Amino acid sequence: MLNGTKCIMKKILLIAYNDLNNSGVPNVIYQVIKALHNDYFFDVLVFGSDDYYYRKLKNEGIKNINLIKYFEKMPKSRIKRMLWHLFKEQRERYNFMKKLLNHNDYFAVHSFKETDTWPFFKAAKRKGIKKRIFHCNVDLTISSLKIKDFFKKRNKRLSIKYSTSLVGVSKKCCQIAFGTNKFDVLYNSYDEKKYNNNVLNENHNDSFVITQVGTFCDNKNQLFSLEVLNELLKIYNNAKLNLIGYNGKTQYYCDLIDYVKKNKLEKHVLFYEKIEDVSAIYKTTTFVVVPSKKEGFSLVTIEAQACGIEVFASSNITDETNCGGVIFLDLNNPKKWADRLYQEFLEKKNKKESFDLKNFSFENFKNKLKYLYEK
Repeated sequence: MLNGTKCIMKKILLIAYNDLNNSGVPNVIYQVIKALHNDYFFDVLVFGSDDYYYRKLKNEGIKNINLIKYFEKMPKSRIKRMLWHLFKEQRERYNFMKKLLNHNDYFAVHSFKETDTWPFFKAAKRKGIKKRIFHCNVDLTISSLKIKDFFKKRNKRLSIKYSTSLVGVSKKCCQIAFGTNKFDVLYNSYDEKKYNNNVLNENHNDSFVITQVGTFCDNKNQLFSLEVLNELLKIYNNAKLNLIGYNGKTQYYCDLIDYVKKNKLEKHVLFYEKIEDVSAIYKTTTFVVVPSKKEGFSLVTIEAQACGIEVFASSNITDETNCGGVIFLDLNNPKKWADRLYQEFLEKKNKKESFDLKNFSFENFKNKLKYLYEK
């Protein structure tokens, strides 16, 4: 109460990329709500049924959050589905947003839906909402001449046009997404209670264990990690590889299993469904590898360094994630990776190091986020 009047909390609409599953972008939404749930009430617009981070927030006692579910009905025919994507989908989203705004008084709309943001922002602008934040989390490079990429470019241009703030997880990510437009960089933070130098290495000196964390897919490039392991075993036969990620029994996951069987790697590779506490696996990890083909950021790179683990990352990862413990390599030669990994192993064995991660602290994230909302 203030002077006998009830204080009404400002309300913010967060637009998810898809849903709140246990992956990178939903983790950022989780961080946003966790950081400022005492200052704002959050509605989260989702486009799927996995509510992992919603349940996590509720279990942590956070009440100022509500899910709004929007399920799109796509035609079954391939041609009709293509036409629907090109013309009808965005109009339906715009109309849905108009109705949503008629029943809610939002202080800001903060979208993680990348280039598909514009119909929501267009409706928000016409409603008079002055804070419309386009938050980019991925590498938005669009280089092909395919029709679908033409529409991606159009959608990106419109998303920028109807926004009032452009935000990205790294400077590199922002430059690719927003070009010469003014932007703010908001580095993702990590869970400092889980990922820190108290995560002691339990490996014996001769144990050589590599870990990769990420959804099993072509972009995360686990097949390359298997190729690196195959080369590494030619010079050190006690090497092992942990692959942690969600599979969903995709064709790519099946290809990984086939590669393991074909090259007789069963005794050297462990597959894990994505687990909540990766730091437990880091207790028996020598190095972390991040051979992604494209990334806007790489929270895994930060979490590993927080535990004192050196990271081998593809040159596609922004060097902003290097806190002193990242070695960047091109993806054109798995043998080169194997040789460099072995060289570092001989020099350091399983010795942990200490890196400076202050740029990625939760407090830093919270302060910068509040500045973006209030500026």
